[in-house]
Amino acid sequence: RKWSKKQAGSARRKALAASRRKKLLPDYQKVLEEKHGISILYESDDFLGVVNLPAGMLCHSVPGKKRKGDASLEDALMGVGLSLSVINPAASGIVHRLDRGASGCLILAKNDCAHAHLVAEFFRRDVDKSYVALVPGVVDALKLDDDGIIDEEVVDNRPARSQYKVISTHGHNKEASLVRVKTMTGRKHQVRAHMKHLGSPIFLDPLYFDVTKQASILPDAILHASKIETQKNKKQQPAYRFFLHASTLNIKRFGIELEADIP
Repeated sequence: RKWSKKQAGSARRKALAASRRKKLLPDYQKVLEEKHGISILYESDDFLGVVNLPAGMLCHSVPGKKRKGDASLEDALMGVGLSLSVINPAASGIVHRLDRGASGCLILAKNDCAHAHLVAEFFRRDVDKSYVALVPGVVDALKLDDDGIIDEEVVDNRPARSQYKVISTHGHNKEASLVRVKTMTGRKHQVRAHMKHLGSPIFLDPLYFDVTKQASILPDAILHASKIETQKNKKQQPAYRFFLHASTLNIKRFGIELEADIP
C-alpha cells in the first residue's frame, strides 16, 4: 500500500497512540511461546531479538496474504503490549523480514530512533546473517566444510552474492545435504534463488522446488515431518513451509548476537 505523507503521518500517530494505551502483559514471553510459538532471546530498551519465528507466520499483515485465523508476528507482539517503532505504519517494528515458510531469528525495533539505526546498519551491510537449508543431493560436488561462492542475480535482476558450505549429507545415497549460507547482500529470495542456481533447490520451496517432478527424491523423514499427503503417485506439499532457517544474526555495532537452533 502506498501512503501520502499526510496519510503516513496520521497512521503513524494513531499507531503510536494505540501502542501507548496497551499495557505490557507481565507474562508476555510465556504467552508468546505458548500461543504463537515465538521465543525472545534478546531484549533491550531499543531492540527485540525474536528467535524461532514459526514457519508460515507472516512478519506483518499483508492485504490478500493473511488467511482467516492467521496472526502475524506484528499482531502477536502488539497483542501482548510490546511497544514497537511506528516509522513504517504498515509494519510496526519490522526492519527486515523472513520469507513466509522459513523459520528463524530476526531483529525488531522498539522505537523510531532504534528503527533508523537498524535501517542504517542493514543499508551499510554491517549485519551478518546466515541461514541453514536442506536441499536434495550433493551441492555442487563440494567436499564437507569447503566454502563456495555464488555471485548471481536474483529477483528483478538484482546482483546478489552468497557464501555457502555443506555441513553434512544424509541418506544412504546422499539424497540430501544440509547447507549453511551466509548472505553478503540482502536480496529478496536470495538464498532460495541461489540454491536453485546450484541445481539444489530447497526442499518444498513452493517457488523453486517442483514437487511433482522431484517427489521421488523426497526422503521419507521429510514426507513425514512435512505432513505431505500421498495420493497414489501424487505428493502435495503444505502451504507456507519449506526447509530454510535463519540461524544467526549479528550486529557488532550494538553487540547483538542471535542464534536460533534448527526446529
